[in-house]
Amino acid sequence: MLKTILPNIITTIGAFILVYLSVIKEIFVTKNSLIRERLDKFYFPFYSLYCKNLISKVPLFEHNADVRLAFIELMADNVHYMSPNAQALFPDFFAVNIKLTTTPRLDESSRSIVFAVFENFFDITIADYKKLLKKAKLPVPKI
Repeated sequence: MLKTILPNIITTIGAFILVYLSVIKEIFVTKNSLIRERLDKFYFPFYSLYCKNLISKVPLFEHNADVRLAFIELMADNVHYMSPNAQALFPDFFAVNIKLTTTPRLDESSRSIVFAVFENFFDITIADYKKLLKKAKLPVPKI
């Protein structure tokens, strides 16, 4: 009796293990494809703009309107790929950019507010970018 039951048990357990492992693999593949999509659609273009315009050296509010518009368009079109923290800051970032566009000269307190908003947003976004690169097992820049 044991000789007939044992192969059936082994076959059944093997089938469950195979199904379990395929589900785990599918979850892993789905997570990786979502990470890659976020990187491709938002974070790679964002980092490219960040580096091309030397944002780490010259704050965004000191750039012309075309550069700021490029960032705003990228962010507005891809806000759903941002982290929740960056999404929460995006309205402030957008409002500050409108203030910069409509006000030719900012007083010192307004400049410090604008600088703080931009700096905070960029810090959060670059930190998220680095985390996603680590998860995707891609090289992480030292910025």
